[in-house]
Amino acid sequence: MQTDISSFYEHIYHHRIEGFLNGLFPETPKLAIQLDRFLSKLASGRSFGLPVGGQCSRVLAELVMQVVDTALTDHGIKWHRYVDDFVLITASQAEAYQAVATLSNVLADLGLSLNKSKTTILSGRHFIDYVRTQLGSDEDSATISLKEIDLRFDPYSDTALEDYTALRGLVEHIDLQKMLKLELEKSVPDTFLVAQIGRTLRYQEPAIALKLVEALLAPANLHAFRASWSTIMRGIAAVRDDEQFETIFEGIDSLLDEVAIHSSHLLTVDTSCLHYLRALRYRKTEKRAQFVSSLYRSTQSVIIKRACIDCWRIWKDFAAFMQVRNRWQIISPEEQRMLWLCSKSFDDDGKNFRSQEKRSALRYWALGMTVNHEQEFAEAFIDWAQSWS
Repeated sequence: MQTDISSFYEHIYHHRIEGFLNGLFPETPKLAIQLDRFLSKLASGRSFGLPVGGQCSRVLAELVMQVVDTALTDHGIKWHRYVDDFVLITASQAEAYQAVATLSNVLADLGLSLNKSKTTILSGRHFIDYVRTQLGSDEDSATISLKEIDLRFDPYSDTALEDYTALRGLVEHIDLQKMLKLELEKSVPDTFLVAQIGRTLRYQEPAIALKLVEALLAPANLHAFRASWSTIMRGIAAVRDDEQFETIFEGIDSLLDEVAIHSSHLLTVDTSCLHYLRALRYRKTEKRAQFVSSLYRSTQSVIIKRACIDCWRIWKDFAAFMQVRNRWQIISPEEQRMLWLCSKSFDDDGKNFRSQEKRSALRYWALGMTVNHEQEFAEAFIDWAQSWS
């Protein structure tokens, strides 16, 4: 069983530390009182909370945690602890639940609680896999090689072609499909390794790239790889943006469309959703058109709404453009500016829209802090947008 304490330092009670210090140094009671007052000032008058990161806080926190350590030992629980991270060792799952319940009760007496999102039961084999992953041990030469490759590529450098060829040569002899399969057998996949595999997609042959994308986006796998989501999506977007992979575009698009159906829970975080939208924008399909339309209507995030409008711009979705254009008066200034840029994809209709709404745009986008004789922000944006493509 692995677990840790929720907001550990922030919830440590000052008077409890004072009591421990009085027990350790009964001959100098002023020490505990002065420390209590000092901690109260650091905590803006509150009676709880230690500064995070300092060694002094660590020492004071250990005064509190000795009570927990003693209680676990008295209950016959085998345990290891580093600051507020616990590993409880039991013979069965039932004992694991009993042990964590004991720990939870002891912490509650101290005004502390466990972090439920980080409380996990692992089998012995899975725990060994986890530790090996953290330590980087037992890695084969291919894994080590992949981790050591710098996969950053600048397509605008003077040696872009040579750099691309060199990177492709470095990864083509590594069996990435086998590597992914081994990661899936672990309870906690190596986040960096999976991210590296995502970065290699653009350096693969199209057929191999498609197989890797299939493995990465499979419903049973994607949740396990969720910590590498952003890198995976960026890797897929890079492939989708490269005409060398045109033969697998349809396959990738089909896989991407299914993600919103089987793994919608991974899209609830704005940054994850933005990475997904970035991969979707290259082609309009019926499923993703419905997804983007529904997302735009349901989200409260302005940045997500802007990304939806950008998809419609690239797809040249006139119906979607007109729907947002008809709501011009009530959408946010950020959406308005994205729509202004989007309108350039719709020729005369876009031009007419900009002509009709220029006066209102100047009013809506006024910042109210322009110095005399300086160009207004709205005017500067409109001028810049004129040359934007």
